[in-house]
Formats: sequence, C-alpha cells, structure tokens
Amino acid sequence: MVDINLDAFEPAATQSSGSEHNALNAHPHLATTAEPRQTAQLKLQPEATSASEQATAKRVEIYTDGGCQPNPGPGGWGAVLIFNGREKELYGYEAATTNNRMEMLAAIRALEALKFPCQVKLHSDSALLINAFTKNWIPGWQRKGWVNASKEPVKNRDLWERLVELSRDHQVEWVKVKGHAGIHYNERCDQLCHQAITEGKARQATS
Repeated sequence: MVDINLDAFEPAATQSSGSEHNALNAHPHLATTAEPRQTAQLKLQPEATSASEQATAKRVEIYTDGGCQPNPGPGGWGAVLIFNGREKELYGYEAATTNNRMEMLAAIRALEALKFPCQVKLHSDSALLINAFTKNWIPGWQRKGWVNASKEPVKNRDLWERLVELSRDHQVEWVKVKGHAGIHYNERCDQLCHQAITEGKARQATS
C-alpha cells in the first residue's frame, strides 16, 4: 500500500474502515433508497476558468476498477492516483453490491480524494462509466427525469448524480482502457479490488 500525503490528495487513510455499504448509507449524496427525488438538472462541465487557471491546475492521472464475486454479491473497488510521479492507492468493500456500482464508486472515491480542482485524466475499463460521459448519455437521462432509452429508470442514479457533481469540480477527461490487457495501473486496480474483497470477507467472518 502507498499512502503519501500529496498536495493534491486528501490525507485520508487508503483503506475504508468497516463496510463500504455502511459508508454509502451515511453519505448524503449516495443514498441507497429507491425513493423518487426532485433534483435540479446538474451540469456536466466545470465552471468556466481562465486560461491562466487552466494552466496552473494540478494534473492528476487516475486509474479505477471495481467488481464483484459473484455479481451481484460481495464487491470491491480500487483506484490509483498519480501526481508528479507519486502514487496514492485507495480501495474499499461492500458486502452486497454489483459490478457497475463498484466501477462507479471507484471513480467517486478517487475524485473525492482531490483537495481542490484539478485537471484529471480518469482511466477505466468500464464502458458504461466512460460512455455515459463521453457520449453524453447523462444529459439525456436528466432531461427525461432519469429514464433511459428503454423508458426504464436509470440504475444507480445516486452514484451518477454524485459523479456529475464531482465532474463539475474538476476538468475530467474520461478514458476507456481495455481490461486485463497488461496495462500496469489497470492491473493494479484489479488487484486492489480482489484485496478489498478478501479483506472484507475476512472481517465479516470474524465479526
């Protein structure tokens, strides 16, 4: 584990204590209830910044991954943040979740670790996560009241809304990478996912 107090990162512990499921329930932006809510349309783009502000913004590379064993079931997520050649690793666990929620939560936790607005290049092997931003699916969901093209409620709306909020705070470039293709940091994130699941199950077995 690498736990460096970098200027751009929150100096929080790299591993969440307890289950991520409990943390989600306690988070005001990540409610797990399915009750309908009235929310304002959220803009995907950050507030306009000057050329000088863009030039001085800290540049951070982020790699994320998430998964379950089985799906749905116990899940883990992992992230690696890279700033000025130094790294910070994050990971967490949920006892009952899905692959997609873990992929999204990895990106959320990584972006939440940034202390101030940054230029971010976020890499993920989740086509759903990347396409939602690069193909502008989210504005369409918002216009329809969070209903997708199949006229069904968008799954994991709580996490999508949190991602939209975070994407306003930073200049995020969403990059799709191929999973299990030997990409170093993607492979490391996969390892962190498995580590989170192994440790989470062990804590449950002894609690």
